Amino acid sequence: MKTQGEVEASIGEGIKKLYVSIFGRGPGLTSVNVLQTTVVMVSQNVLTAAERNMAENESGRKILKEMRFALVSGVQDKLKDVVAYAANVVVKNLHYSVSVDDGEEVFLFSLATVPEFRPKIVSKRILVRA
Repeated sequence: MKTQGEVEASIGEGIKKLYVSIFGRGPGLTSVNVLQTTVVMVSQNVLTAAERNMAENESGRKILKEMRFALVSGVQDKLKDVVAYAANVVVKNLHYSVSVDDGEEVFLFSLATVPEFRPKIVSKRILVRA
């Protein structure tokens, strides 16, 4: 059994690896949080240079969003598998949003149950006051 931090790190690393296989690069910064039956992953700097250029006008932003949604839809089962494997739970749903203005994206995974975590040991030292 893993700690909550280990599960969150495993999810982030798994999704980053999947992104590299799809886009040729992963996000710049990723934050993953498990909150009861929900996993929230926020990534920044996800757009490639070509996508940033494309996002400079309204029609490009629209096409870019549609393309990103299509790509995520195409690998939805793989994304769910990463979370299911790391947290050892069934993933019910995946929700996705991307901001083409600042290159931030959000994944929200709904879980069937609350994951079980190993307690985190803060310190093994015993402090004795004199």
